[in-house]
Amino acid sequence: MNDPTSTPDRLLNAGWKLFAQQGYDRTSVRAITRAARANLGAVTYHFGSKEHLYHAVLERLFREMGDRLSRAAAGNGDPGARVRAIVRTMFEFFGEYPDAPRIVLQQVTRGGAVPEAVATRLRANLAIIAGVVAEAQARGLFRPAEPLFGAFSIISQTVWFAVVRRTIPQVSQALGNPDLADRFEHHIAEIVTRGLARNPESMP
Repeated sequence: MNDPTSTPDRLLNAGWKLFAQQGYDRTSVRAITRAARANLGAVTYHFGSKEHLYHAVLERLFREMGDRLSRAAAGNGDPGARVRAIVRTMFEFFGEYPDAPRIVLQQVTRGGAVPEAVATRLRANLAIIAGVVAEAQARGLFRPAEPLFGAFSIISQTVWFAVVRRTIPQVSQALGNPDLADRFEHHIAEIVTRGLARNPESMP
């Protein structure tokens, strides 16, 4: 994701992990610099403050996500297939970075405005997904609706699954259905595409 040998990247990596585990308010600058093997003034020197470091973590998260969403949106297949690819991409991203959904939810519950650099990334990511939804609508595959709603549905479904994914195997075993977790990606892709489809029965 970055160069782990540079001090700023070590601080970003440490901040990413600690903000996800403990939340913004409970994460101290001292804990971040200790985890990053940096001196106590490194956060101020490289980022200006803990809050600016937190914003840099958010910006990096959504930039990484956006790069992957762009590739999925530009892939082969009709728009419906690309919506499924977007869902798969989100699952893969959160599987690779399991701390990411917790940071997203913490930011939502923390409230308050995010800096423009982060807001720009968020808008761009939503626009990528909404663009594919709008294309599917223009081709008669999806019913008329606000494309942005479809984008929010895709993101919210995948984020929520990523938060609870460690609990699902335990629940699956208790229900006697051990492969339940492995089928969630397909289930959510189907729910999203059929929910948006003009004719759900025609969806594969």
